[in-house]
Amino acid sequence: MSSMESQHRAPIPFEQEEHKSELYINRVRLWLTLLYIGAAVGIRQEIPAHSFQMILFGSLINLLYAGVVHLQLQKGPMVWWLRYVSISTDILLLSLIIFAFGGYRTLKTEAFLLYFIWVGLSTLRFSPRLTLVSGAFAVAAYSFVTLVTISSGGVQLGSITEAFTSDSVSGSNSLLRIAFLAFFVLLASYISKRYRSIVERAIVSGLEEERSLRLIYTLDRLRATQKELAQRNRELAHLSEVDALTQLYNRRKIDLILQQMALQSRKSNTALCVILLDIDHFKSVNDQHGHQMGER
Repeated sequence: MSSMESQHRAPIPFEQEEHKSELYINRVRLWLTLLYIGAAVGIRQEIPAHSFQMILFGSLINLLYAGVVHLQLQKGPMVWWLRYVSISTDILLLSLIIFAFGGYRTLKTEAFLLYFIWVGLSTLRFSPRLTLVSGAFAVAAYSFVTLVTISSGGVQLGSITEAFTSDSVSGSNSLLRIAFLAFFVLLASYISKRYRSIVERAIVSGLEEERSLRLIYTLDRLRATQKELAQRNRELAHLSEVDALTQLYNRRKIDLILQQMALQSRKSNTALCVILLDIDHFKSVNDQHGHQMGER
């Protein structure tokens, strides 16, 4: 994240993307750890017993850590500070294995490129700061492994053209590797920043599109509701004016019509006639035959 507060409170879409990236990175962590174990088994006869045990111990610890991270990710998003612990653990294990494999095997081969993998994977975490921190830690760790290996006599400074099995390594070549790794860290930080910007725009665009679709859906529902409400109002108006039994106008409607007709009669100075119809002795029908027959 660009700030510590944004790492505490990431937007929901970002949390989803970060969760996916952490699941992917944890799978890579698992496969690389198994690769470390396979490489150690492959050259077991060529390295000291304590180095082999060191590699196995570190790998098993990392496998256990991968399991813990997997369980954490199953429960929900990973907390922001655990990402720093995660990348530090990966780089520490890699440094331990590079040191354990022995001097010239690591300082004269491209084993240091494994740092590029972890620094590159950190760009998927949408945090330029985390990428920069992990890259700086990788440069420091590899530099430390190089210095310790040379100072302890594991290798000796010599020409880069010497045989691979020689214990001599080129000091300028080692410095170039460290410089190249430092350059890649800066490049990865820039890529992480651009990647985050692209993802932010994609998320904002997706949210705006989702809001537009929701607005259209809401407007459609509102129009349908208004149409339904108008229909119900017409039905209620009909029920308020018409007698349910005879389907004739009720007293309220008749009074309104009489008022309108009387007003029109006065304006036009014409006569107005009202005819009243009534059924005589209708009560006797109800009394003799029942109200149902009377209604019929």
